[in-house]
Amino acid sequence: QHWIAAGVIGALLALTRSEGFLISIPLIVEAIQQYGFGRDKLRAYIKPIIAAGTAIAGLLLFMLYCYIRTKNPFAYVDSQYVANGVKFGNPVVYVYHNLLKVRTVIILVEFAFILLAWKKLRWSYIAYAFVVTFMTLAIGHPPAGVGSSLRYMSVVFPLAIAAGHLSQIKSLTNYIWVSFGILNVMLFILWVNWWIAFII
Repeated sequence: QHWIAAGVIGALLALTRSEGFLISIPLIVEAIQQYGFGRDKLRAYIKPIIAAGTAIAGLLLFMLYCYIRTKNPFAYVDSQYVANGVKFGNPVVYVYHNLLKVRTVIILVEFAFILLAWKKLRWSYIAYAFVVTFMTLAIGHPPAGVGSSLRYMSVVFPLAIAAGHLSQIKSLTNYIWVSFGILNVMLFILWVNWWIAFII
C-alpha cells in the first residue's frame, strides 16, 4: 500500500540502472491483483499510476542529464555500444539461435521454476521475473547479456520463493537435490574457466 514510496524507490532504481524503469510493470500488475477491474476501482489506481510514472520519470531525469551534458539523451546507450558493442535485440531471436547454450538453458530453467510455482507467487513477482529474464536475453552482447546472466538473475528473488515451494513437494525432493548438485558443478566449471580466460 506504500505506493508513493515504491514510486520514489523505483525512480532511484531507474537512476541506478537504465532498465530499472521497467519496475513500473510489476507495480501496475500488483495494483491489478490488489484492486481488480471495474469502474468503481478507478480511484484506487491513482497512486499506483503515479508510482509507475515516478519510476519512469527516473529514467527521463537521467536522459535529461545526458542531454544537458552531451546534447544526446541516449548518450549512455550509445556509449555502451561504441565502447563494448552492447545493444538490445529480440530475446526470442536470441533464444532461437542459442537454445542449446548452457547459460541460455539455465535462464529458461530458472524462469520455468517460477511458472511451476505460479500459484504460490504474486502476479507482480512473476511480472518482475519476466522483465528481468526478458532484459537479460535482450542484451545482444554475450559477455554482458547472457554471459552475465548469473548476476542478472541473482536478484530475481521470486526464484528463491519458487524453489522453496517446489522443495516442499516430496516427490520432487530427490530430483531437486540431484539437479542442484549437477547445476552447482556446471556453474563452478563455467566460473573457473571464465576467470582463467580473463586472467590469461
